[in-house]
Amino acid sequence: MTSLGIMSDQNQVEFYDTESYIVEVVARFAAAGLNAGEAALLITTVEHQRNFSAALEHLGFDTVAHVGRGQLVFLDARYLLSKFMVDAMPHPERFKTEVGALVAGLRASRGGAGIRAFGEMVDLLWRDGNSDAATRLEELWNDLATTHRFPLLSAYAMSTFAGESGPA
Repeated sequence: MTSLGIMSDQNQVEFYDTESYIVEVVARFAAAGLNAGEAALLITTVEHQRNFSAALEHLGFDTVAHVGRGQLVFLDARYLLSKFMVDAMPHPERFKTEVGALVAGLRASRGGAGIRAFGEMVDLLWRDGNSDAATRLEELWNDLATTHRFPLLSAYAMSTFAGESGPA
């Protein structure tokens, strides 16, 4: 198994080559937040949502109950991308309206408790061959994480970058 993790301040980036590795990393990231009373926002593919939910269940979490309480939020990454992409690029104001408001609303609904977020939208853009949009979306996420002060986990399949330089 090959993996590479990079962490700076509150941002963590994982490069992975096996699904089991990223499922474990994301489940532990979310579990740490849930155990601390934080909300976990997981913006994932539908396939990963099932896998992350199962991994959290394996760690002893009742995901249905956490979702019901608003402490665990799963969103479809492709759908959310469609809400703020304009001409194949993330629109900064729409990103703030969709994702920024989501983060702020989640924090407010939890009485100001902390949140942590994992997102696969940037990886999907890389996989689609839209590196300019992926890089811009990374910047928007980093700005949002700085503004709202929350841990952000991003993950990229190494196969996406075979023969390329990868994300900046």
